[in-house]
Amino acid sequence: LERAKTYETYGHLLMAHAHKSLEHEQESITVPNFYENNNPVEIPLKPNLSIAENAQNYYQRSSKAKTRVEESKRRLRALKEKLRELQQVRDSFQQLEKIYEFDDWLDQHKDQLYSLDVLSQNQKTEAQPFRKTSIEGYEIWIGKNAKSNDKLTSSAHKEDVWLHARGVSGSHVVIRMNNTKEYPPKHVILKSASVAAWNSKARGAGLAPVLYTKRKYISKPKGSPPGAVRVHHEEVEIVEPKKLAEWTKQR
Repeated sequence: LERAKTYETYGHLLMAHAHKSLEHEQESITVPNFYENNNPVEIPLKPNLSIAENAQNYYQRSSKAKTRVEESKRRLRALKEKLRELQQVRDSFQQLEKIYEFDDWLDQHKDQLYSLDVLSQNQKTEAQPFRKTSIEGYEIWIGKNAKSNDKLTSSAHKEDVWLHARGVSGSHVVIRMNNTKEYPPKHVILKSASVAAWNSKARGAGLAPVLYTKRKYISKPKGSPPGAVRVHHEEVEIVEPKKLAEWTKQR
């Protein structure tokens, strides 16, 4: 701002002497500064410009300096806001106690992490089509959206166990069975069912029905929208919706 003020003063002083002529290739002019008791001030000039044109040049430089100051203030405000968000994300992250809680935390903060440049767009492009985690040693897949649900279900093996909250939209969930025809232990099904309920519109319910079956009993009707399937055989469990981290805390 001091520089802008100086440039503006030079412009005013030069305009007051715009009637004067300059010598060839003259690089400065000394004039009385009527803002400071007429003390002489030497003003650098562009030799190829007249006094009036030099004055206009100083006015432009003053305006640009003021614009840069305003831009710096705007950037500072934006950076302070970004710093505040980063500190909030850091504080939230530091509250995690178990590694299994990280997946839920990342799902909740992923968009914010992209906007804050903590995660790069390349990482976003290379992200898994569906979430992978584990319960009691069994690998669990959880869909992220309708297209992700389609990818998850089509990628599952026919002997994998498929789960979904009944009667509401939500994530497809798969328990990987490594080509084993049996079902996993009942407590693994119940925990996976509660995760399926949590990742559905039944999340806020006290109890929710969740159907489960083998992947081989699931088909995709031709022309159906993303995420839509037909279940040919099912069993149902009534469970309390819980995120995966809740089971981890109970261990």
